[in-house]
Amino acid sequence: MTTANFIDHLKTFEGNYPYFYLDSERNVTIGVGIMFRNSADAISSGIRFTKKNDNKPATAAEIISDFNAVKRSGVHSLSRYAEIAKLRADTSDLDRIFSDRLQEATQRAKRFYDLGQVVENSTYPTFDKLPDNIRFAVIDLSFNLGNKINKYQKLRQHLKKGEWSEASNESRRFNVQGSRNSKIAQWIAWNIEVKY
Repeated sequence: MTTANFIDHLKTFEGNYPYFYLDSERNVTIGVGIMFRNSADAISSGIRFTKKNDNKPATAAEIISDFNAVKRSGVHSLSRYAEIAKLRADTSDLDRIFSDRLQEATQRAKRFYDLGQVVENSTYPTFDKLPDNIRFAVIDLSFNLGNKINKYQKLRQHLKKGEWSEASNESRRFNVQGSRNSKIAQWIAWNIEVKY
């Protein structure tokens, strides 16, 4: 699997929309999993917003209003959020934030793997020694979980020992779509170059 393949999968897993929507935990989100705790976070994010009806720059008050409308709207289909949200984010800003978040997730994945307990006779002593598909699986976990990845100690131990079947079982998360869990488990269990 190439990095480009992985990024395509990550964008599919996370979703990639230029308007506010609620994620699976009812957090206001935009782009590729860019979550905001509140409207002030959206304003201070550096993302430029425009009004979808005339493409004019949005004011801070309009960003707050759009954020609140989506937050109050409840869970809907993405096409419904596209109707509710009156603003659109600049895609170059979303791409920049995604790139930064992916870099952070990669570094966090490396720390998770490399700083963990040393396993004697480890086949894969460092993150960079892992096969690509497994590194991508761990980066996906890191991107999705943030620092909560550190709770996956058994996963790390099985990876370091090259115990792919056991590691794939430990990679399952709650509150993510089943197809994502299955795909990540496959990437780990197969330990072969996955062709797409």
